[in-house]
Amino acid sequence: MLPSLLNNRRLFQSLFIVAIIAVSWTCLMPLEQPPLNMDHGDKILHLLAYLALGLLLERAYPDRFLPWGAAGLILYSGIIELVQQQTGYRSGSWGDMLANGAGVALVLLVRPLLWQFSQPRNAS
Repeated sequence: MLPSLLNNRRLFQSLFIVAIIAVSWTCLMPLEQPPLNMDHGDKILHLLAYLALGLLLERAYPDRFLPWGAAGLILYSGIIELVQQQTGYRSGSWGDMLANGAGVALVLLVRPLLWQFSQPRNAS
């Protein structure tokens, strides 16, 4: 059951589209206060968002994630940070870019586990 779910590319492609829209919307809407009121809370959210995007993208296109998917997420991250600078009510930062990149890097670390769990097991 788990291997077939983890290999359902259409499901992960759809989830990635929903997630990229949600992240874009969240990054560009005005904020009255930080969502996580703790030290480095914003950076933690950035890392988790890009970890989630990366995991979804890796499952949607496992054969193309390296280098294109990972590079695409980093490029998208930079574009979002530049657009935030232009809004007048949000600001982009190098720290956010670093946190986003760390999220993508974490995907690379857990990727071998994803491959392991996505392979069918022999019923011997």
